Amino acid sequence: SKMKFEMFPSVEANIITIKGDIIGKNSLQFTSDSIRNIEEYLSSSYDEKTISSYLSYVGSGSNPEHFEMYLFLTPEKHRVVKSDVLINDLRTKFTKESFENMSFGKSDGGPSLDNTIEINVYGNRDDHRNTVADQVYKDIKAMDGAQEVQRYPFAATHSGASHNRC
Repeated sequence: SKMKFEMFPSVEANIITIKGDIIGKNSLQFTSDSIRNIEEYLSSSYDEKTISSYLSYVGSGSNPEHFEMYLFLTPEKHRVVKSDVLINDLRTKFTKESFENMSFGKSDGGPSLDNTIEINVYGNRDDHRNTVADQVYKDIKAMDGAQEVQRYPFAATHSGASHNRC
């Protein structure tokens, strides 16, 4: 059945976040060089009327492949390019050949809108649990505004019951 409201409404963002990992060498320098490609693309493709500034972080704890970028957009009334168009452009341009676990989020200045939602389905019978997890996955994937919906295989829990993550 269709929901009577949009669960993930489109928001015109002031900030875009990009998080992910670099595929390749296990070094901060390699990650930094790879992120520079994104920074150069942003500088050459978008002017200061779209992106006022950006901030890049490379490495996280013992994971030198991890990166985070924050794009600070100009106020909506002065901007021609919408945040969703910018995100889709970056998604298309930077493929999984160089980046993995790349996710995009946006914020309008209020609470962060890029928080991951995780749903666990528990049960002792694989067939029932998989049926429910598959249906939840299909329903969420069909919702307007849902992005980067993933379905993970089952895992055992401490109690002995297994669970699936959507």
